[in-house]
Amino acid sequence: MYPSMCGFDVFVNTANEGFKALKESKRRCKVNRKEAILKLKNENFQFKNGQKTKIEHFKPEYAWGIARLNYSVYGEGYPIDTYYLPDEMIEKNANGELVSIVAVTEKNDICGHIALYHSSSLYPGIYEVGQYMIATPYRNTLVAFRLNQNLLKTAKSSEIVDIIFTEMVCNHVITQKICDKSGFIDTAIALDLMPNEAYEKEKSAPGRVSTVLSFLLFNDERCELYIPACYKEEVEFAMLNVKIDRDIKIAGKDFSELEKTVYEERVFDFAKVARANVSCIGKDFDEYLDGFLKTAEDNGQVVLQIYINAADSGVGIAMKKLRERGFFFGGFLPRWFGTDGYLMQKNYAVPDFDSIHIYTNKAKKLLTIVKKDFERACNVVSGMP
Repeated sequence: MYPSMCGFDVFVNTANEGFKALKESKRRCKVNRKEAILKLKNENFQFKNGQKTKIEHFKPEYAWGIARLNYSVYGEGYPIDTYYLPDEMIEKNANGELVSIVAVTEKNDICGHIALYHSSSLYPGIYEVGQYMIATPYRNTLVAFRLNQNLLKTAKSSEIVDIIFTEMVCNHVITQKICDKSGFIDTAIALDLMPNEAYEKEKSAPGRVSTVLSFLLFNDERCELYIPACYKEEVEFAMLNVKIDRDIKIAGKDFSELEKTVYEERVFDFAKVARANVSCIGKDFDEYLDGFLKTAEDNGQVVLQIYINAADSGVGIAMKKLRERGFFFGGFLPRWFGTDGYLMQKNYAVPDFDSIHIYTNKAKKLLTIVKKDFERACNVVSGMP
């Protein structure tokens, strides 16, 4: 699933250390999530403030410190197991699935973390920037900024990274400010993506948390872009300031000649999110969509996301079918499939729009656009608020 990360030359030595540590970890009995959390809970570690810090790339001996930091921020509520499990972090950093950069104190405690990794997109050249974690005593320092600058330098110098993006939580605007100053462009908003359980430890959110998707492009390739007539103005606004060259066409009202829809699905049970990447829209899209909805609803998912290929000529009719089933516009996703994409989403609860904190003027307007289309979606689906 993941390509080689050999383009990150700076990580060659780290990877070699990681593979050695990986061999050692395989000799040990690995702990599971529950066991790791119990150990972290019993440890009751407290960060000491006022220490000098340095920014370093991942080393195997830092893995427990990252788990400790993750627990200090999220408690037991973070939906991804990896950041509680040192052996898994060592393995993923060694094989290139994860590229961690950390802030280390004088006592060798890990007080900050950021990472590059493949996530939602199917395109090998796009990496997500995430896992921003800063220990409480270091949040009013330059640690977050220095981590971000180091990561950007690493990504820009790589031969395999064309574009990076981040999904910035909206229970605060700190990350949004950092990314705006680093040149990221906001293009989409995902409503209620993160579960409130992830924020119970610090009591930093009253409910589920929305995110702003923001992109930083290094390399582009000209391609076709079909804009659905129903979202022409919305797409044009979402594309503002994104430096791309496109052969723009208005999407037609018919499917392409392809019989079968090509897709990849992923479910995040803890977060109650179901997600699909639709790379090719087939004549069976109606049937596919009904099946996706039924499975998600039967499994109690409360947030549904469909990323759809904007270079497919059938995107216009696909949007119509999605809108009829209560989906609403989320935004524009540059190079999501190598070509561009659109985010369409469906929520089974009304988001608390007043609790969504937005930094840039563009993202504020995007939220207005998304909210308006959410309200339209509510009116066309029976049983919605």
